[in-house]
Amino acid sequence: MTLSNAHDQLAELIEVAGNELRLLGEEPLAIASATHKFNDATEDDYWCAVQLGQYQWEQSQFFGSTTGHGIAKESSTLKVDPENYGSSQFDPENIQRARGILRRLDKAGWRQLATKFAGLKGFGDIIALAIQFDQIWLHCSDSYGGDDYIFALIDGTLEQLANSTDCFTNHIGFAELIQCASPDLDIVVRLSPTARSHFDLSVHDKAASHELADTLLQLADLIDDTIEPVDEFSPPFACPVGFTQYKDLRYPWVRSYGRYFYNTLEFAVGETRFDRQYFNTLKKTFVRPDDVMKRRKLTEAKQFEELYDHLEKVDRTRIRQLFEKSTGKDTFDSDQLYYLVLEAEPYLLFRNILYHLHEKGMTIINDWRGTNDPIGPGTKQWLDDLGRIFSPSRRNAST
Repeated sequence: MTLSNAHDQLAELIEVAGNELRLLGEEPLAIASATHKFNDATEDDYWCAVQLGQYQWEQSQFFGSTTGHGIAKESSTLKVDPENYGSSQFDPENIQRARGILRRLDKAGWRQLATKFAGLKGFGDIIALAIQFDQIWLHCSDSYGGDDYIFALIDGTLEQLANSTDCFTNHIGFAELIQCASPDLDIVVRLSPTARSHFDLSVHDKAASHELADTLLQLADLIDDTIEPVDEFSPPFACPVGFTQYKDLRYPWVRSYGRYFYNTLEFAVGETRFDRQYFNTLKKTFVRPDDVMKRRKLTEAKQFEELYDHLEKVDRTRIRQLFEKSTGKDTFDSDQLYYLVLEAEPYLLFRNILYHLHEKGMTIINDWRGTNDPIGPGTKQWLDDLGRIFSPSRRNAST
């Protein structure tokens, strides 16, 4: 079989199955299977999973059998033909239909076609059909590490969007099934409008970006006036911008986002990370007239109170909403949206993309993709990262 024939057959299978899967629920949608998942014993000769919106079903014989709302893991004896897997009659009808689509794909040899087309090893490979951002995707990954790929189905052709950042088994059950650090921008422009706006680097809503910039410019002035300068320069300020109330979450069923149910505030000035516990420690500091270090701690405590007061008055949920509207991106309730202030200039950092807020709205000044995500404010590495992304050439590009 030639590579061209493998592609054509696989693309046809993916298109037919994807159009069937679309009818079974709300996005994100996915069906996936693997000869091995990720256990070193390599005794699970078949694994498969289905996701229809917030409902996930997973069959993994190696990891035993549990049942519960939304998730069912079934166990079977080894070496059972995949046709007989997933025999539970307790799942919703559409879950059973999705598993039927998956069984037909397995029977049609989509694994062999994908291995031939994508150049995978064929051992432990995870093959997934997903629908997200109104786009059909083929996700090929290796449970043992190696080359992983994301393909988009565009006009009957499978086009490689990017190398994936993780194997698909880690995405099942979450809101964001398709994620990558460096998408091919030549492919991005050919995606569905929703997928294109999520992956491209343009500002989509100028009115929203102006409202966002106006809010953050005013806040930047307050923050810069509060921070004590060091060697005549204000140290960088950083604050995660997250949802503060359960009702503001777009994906409350993703349980790992539970920490956002609480109205907590933390931020960093330079290498110092402030939160309520640290502030309470600073308040207990006893100072003698000659105690320079402790006087510095009291200065930090005063800064915390003032900065906390400024931030508490800001609707951080609204900031995230305006950012999503401005950029066309879904942040998936992620904590990877940071508000930065450097020399009274406000910025937003979403994963590896840096946005400068100014009087005309918002400008992307640095595509920082291809490197690791920032660890977070309040560390030396964070400051080193800031030094790279705020180099003079990149900052001047925004003017």
